[in-house]
Amino acid sequence: MLDISSIRESGSSLYHDLSTNVTSVSAFDLLYEQYAMACPEHSYKTRIFSMDPLIIYLENYISAPEREYIVNLAESQYTKSEVAEAMGDDRVSALVPDYRSSQTAYFFEDPVTQCIEDRAAFFQGNLPVERVEALQVVKYTVGDQFRQHWDWWEGADNPRISTFFAYLACDSGESGNEDRCEGGATHFSDLGKDFPRGWCDVIDCSDDSELDGVAFKPIVGNAIFWSNVHPNGTYHQGTYHAGMPVKKGQKVGLNIWTHRDEFLYSGLADEDEMPTLS
Repeated sequence: MLDISSIRESGSSLYHDLSTNVTSVSAFDLLYEQYAMACPEHSYKTRIFSMDPLIIYLENYISAPEREYIVNLAESQYTKSEVAEAMGDDRVSALVPDYRSSQTAYFFEDPVTQCIEDRAAFFQGNLPVERVEALQVVKYTVGDQFRQHWDWWEGADNPRISTFFAYLACDSGESGNEDRCEGGATHFSDLGKDFPRGWCDVIDCSDDSELDGVAFKPIVGNAIFWSNVHPNGTYHQGTYHAGMPVKKGQKVGLNIWTHRDEFLYSGLADEDEMPTLS
């Protein structure tokens, strides 16, 4: 039988941080123990938006209990988001608030997030879950954005071959205020606008920014999956994308990246933010 206490011990600091932040600790305990015993079945709907690049829209990809759990767990873990800048043949992480102004939190050895990693690996043909990077939560408040970028760079030893971006929250950021956030779409500048109007439930078809491309609305629970590479393994330029500025409230998202080979956590500090300035 799985020893729940040993799992809690391995992530004890995060566990206790969350225990002080959530309204119902008993609900958290139940979810934690449920996922530690076995990942529950979870169904979601898929819609293929594009084959080149491959972009698949996922409805209800992250369940409501999972979203609440992760959002609360991240709250005490945030640091300012970084990007990687080119320095000759090397790349170094740096704070560039005019380019990326969100906050970031990573998760390790947590049964709930590990089940989501398993879900991502299974979706991609049951790839080894060791290739999935530690989950990254990002929070955007008013004015925050991530300008156009790719999730890959030329010459990476173990590139990110795919991305999921899931929406965990789009709200006022204030307790008791149930207003939705405004802005914060995920914008792909190189995608054409010639798509069926049936997509307007998840795409901002009334976008008045005068930008080319397609902007996916931050609909809570849903996610976008895209392949960062062509079938032959070369990088796909068409995945150029941005997190548009939040105009009201806050947006919380979840990055799930899969690498070509096993992802080594010891390299996280060096590979912290692979998207590069352009």
